[in-house]
Amino acid sequence: MGFQSGDLENVYKRLFSLSLAGKAKDWLRSLPNQSFTSWKDVEEIFLQRFFPISRYIKAKSKISVFIKGADESFCERHAKSLK
Repeated sequence: MGFQSGDLENVYKRLFSLSLAGKAKDWLRSLPNQSFTSWKDVEEIFLQRFFPISRYIKAKSKISVFIKGADESFCERHAKSLK
């Protein structure tokens, strides 16, 4: 799209709201204007709110102990692991 590298951060911040829906969009709207001064702020605050380290560790643990039974298809096991 031909943006300068400094402008790219502003593009990310402006387009971010368009990528959200539901609770995430409501959360963003509830924040005071000018809450974010950089794209890094947006990333950190969003991840803290919607993907805290405890959730990351839990997901990583589920992935590392993934076991498929002998009589199970991969799809069946995957569906069970999502519950």
